[in-house]
Amino acid sequence: MNQLTSILKKTLFAELKILKAYGVDQIGYRYYLKDGRSFGIPTSVLWDGRNKDNSFNKTMECFLSPELLKLKMHNHHYVSRSDDHQHSEYIEYLNKMQMGNSVGFYQFTNTRIDSL
Repeated sequence: MNQLTSILKKTLFAELKILKAYGVDQIGYRYYLKDGRSFGIPTSVLWDGRNKDNSFNKTMECFLSPELLKLKMHNHHYVSRSDDHQHSEYIEYLNKMQMGNSVGFYQFTNTRIDSL
């Protein structure tokens, strides 16, 4: 898994160099399971440095999973999140992690959600 992590991270950093010209601050890959557990490779270690304890998984299960499942229900594969959008507990949660302005591409299956 460490070799795959290294390859993914190098790929993301290469992509980020291109995207920096468009004002992109950081990118990352993560997959989410419906119970809130997740695995990710971000270009910023600060966000991913958060402790993935049971409390973190519960928060993800409460806010993130329903949000992404709602996107799946509407056949969305792309989402933009910003402070100007309609207020939700999920946006509030993202703002606490300084992730209130972000965009994402998602691929859904019945068992997990892949996010870039």
